[in-house]
Amino acid sequence: MAGVNCTANFSCVLSSSSIDRIESAVSGNVFVETNLCIARLDKLSRNEEIQEKLRITDLDLIVCDEAHKMSATVWGGEIKTTKRFQLVCVREVRA
Repeated sequence: MAGVNCTANFSCVLSSSSIDRIESAVSGNVFVETNLCIARLDKLSRNEEIQEKLRITDLDLIVCDEAHKMSATVWGGEIKTTKRFQLVCVREVRA
């Protein structure tokens, strides 16, 4: 449904990055095969193989729903980060 609305309103097609789509990418990297992609933040943040594919992909924009879950806290002088937060840091280092 989101793809239909996007096509009608913005002349673009969204692609969902399901496990099947990720694993069946012709190039081996689903993120270089599509201009727009919807992916689960938890899936990206917990899979090192997918993170590597993101690292080597030149992206113009990443939009994160539920970004408040990408947190870091300081406790006793030590910074503790979530896997979601670390995913964003990986992208920032490349930029």
